[in-house]
Amino acid sequence: LLSILSSGAFLHNTQTEWSDPFKSDFSNTVVDLLLELSQRNEVRKSPQLCLNIADTIFIYDSLSEEALILKCSILINMGRHGLAKQTYITFCKEYTILFGEPFSLSFEQIIKAEHK
Repeated sequence: LLSILSSGAFLHNTQTEWSDPFKSDFSNTVVDLLLELSQRNEVRKSPQLCLNIADTIFIYDSLSEEALILKCSILINMGRHGLAKQTYITFCKEYTILFGEPFSLSFEQIIKAEHK
């Protein structure tokens, strides 16, 4: 399932008004499902699977704070501090471009959010 979902957003080449509600509903469902899966103990035992889930969520919602928290925390736990920080910086840049204001959470807050 993850392999199929990670191949791209639903109807990403279709730019019609009638398809927008379907694409939005599908994206919401995918993100909700993947976030739920990411919380399961058997999934948490595989850092690579968690990274793949976070990356797939970003395909459907590039500004998912939950995916950011998941990905950064997993990378930190794997000892990939630089990649975690770069993921955060990239997220913040896109957030600022889309919303015209800086992202409100610091890198440290993102890392701590996973452990709440």
